[in-house]
Amino acid sequence: MLNNLERSLPELLVNVWPGLKMFLFQRCEESSQELAKGLFNSSQPVLVVCREITSARGRLGRPWHAPNGGLWFSLAFKHGTANLGILSLAAGASVARAIQSVTGLRALVKWPNDILLDDRKVGGILLEAETLDSGFLVILGIGVNVNNEVPHDLISRAVSLKEYLARWVDPDKLLVEILSELYRAISLISDGEGARVLDEWRSLSATLGRDVRVEIEEGVEIVGKALDINEEGALLVESDGKLHVFYAGDVEHLRHL
Repeated sequence: MLNNLERSLPELLVNVWPGLKMFLFQRCEESSQELAKGLFNSSQPVLVVCREITSARGRLGRPWHAPNGGLWFSLAFKHGTANLGILSLAAGASVARAIQSVTGLRALVKWPNDILLDDRKVGGILLEAETLDSGFLVILGIGVNVNNEVPHDLISRAVSLKEYLARWVDPDKLLVEILSELYRAISLISDGEGARVLDEWRSLSATLGRDVRVEIEEGVEIVGKALDINEEGALLVESDGKLHVFYAGDVEHLRHL
C-alpha cells in the first residue's frame, strides 16, 4: 500500500529538493523505477522509496538484491538533456559524497554506475530516460546496502555500511544527504557547469589510472588502462597504443595485466 512518507522526512526534503512529491512502499512487488515512472506527472518530480523490493533490477535487467534494511529509491524528474552519461556519474558521485558525510567513510565510484568501499560494492545506479514534449523524463534508481544482510555468495564483492562500520546507520539521514547532493549536481549540470561535476567524479574515481577489462558485449572485450572520462562521461581506455571510447559496458578492475 502506498503512503506518504513519515512527517519528519518530507519536511527535511522540502529544503533540499523543492517541489518533490514523496511516497513510501513498505514492500514493492515491482521496481521502484517503474513505480516512480507511473506516479510522475509533468508538474513535479517524484520520489519513491521502497523499504524492500521483491523484483528489483539493475543494469541490463539483472536482478538486484533489495531486502529490508537497505536504501532503495527512485527519482523521476524532467531534465533538459538526455545525456545519461554525465547524469549517471553525477548520481554516483553524489552517493559517494553523501556516504562520506553521514558515516565518515571514503566511498569511491567505479565507472559507470557502482559505489565502492575498498573495492567492494556498497551501492549502484540505474538511469533511464524517455522523450517528453519538452525535454526528457529521467528515471534514476539508486540502491545502497545500509543495514541489510549481503547474500553469502556476494560477500567477497559486496558490503553493507553496517557490516563495514559494525553499527546501525540511519537510512533516512543518508537519503536526505544523497538527495541534497543530487539536487546540487543536477543544478550545476542545468547551469552549464557539467565540467565541475565531472571533476568531482574524477576526484572520487576508483577506475581512472587502473588497468581494466571492459566487456562491450558477450565475448567482446578490451583490456587496457583507464585514462580519463570525456565531457559526456564516456570512459577513455588505452589498449595496445589505441584510444577506445566507451559510452557503456561492464568494467572489471584488474590488479595486474
